[in-house]
Amino acid sequence: MSEPDATWDRPVPRAWQWASLLLPLAVVLALVGRMHAADPPQAIDARTDAADNRFGLPVERRRAIFAEIASHHAQWLSYGARFTDAWSQHDDYANHVSRHIHYLSGVYGLGHEVLFLLYDEGIRRHWPDPEGRVLPGHWVVLKPRTTED
Repeated sequence: MSEPDATWDRPVPRAWQWASLLLPLAVVLALVGRMHAADPPQAIDARTDAADNRFGLPVERRRAIFAEIASHHAQWLSYGARFTDAWSQHDDYANHVSRHIHYLSGVYGLGHEVLFLLYDEGIRRHWPDPEGRVLPGHWVVLKPRTTED
């Protein structure tokens, strides 16, 4: 039985060595150039005018969008119940909120940031969900502090 040919012992041509160095560098530089040429995101106007309009939306529209997000609160909490620790349950809940906001961004034509700010506004203003419940405005810490810390 003959031994296999040891191809890794052959010398690599100098052109291939340069190409293996310069090709990844060219890709990285192209990505940096593309990111630098991209327009910055538009500033969000979060000021509230005298008619309580914010983000270019009246309060009734903001409350309706918040109610759409909040209507899934109990369902998303039940999904997270498969985890034993409270932080993982909250993290799973936040994942569902984020996915739904991504979906609603396409439906309403609003930025993700605006929808997250509307959700935050609804929680801070204690707007009820469609069933009349107010969402809790707290988060579970990853590791509760103890006196030994």
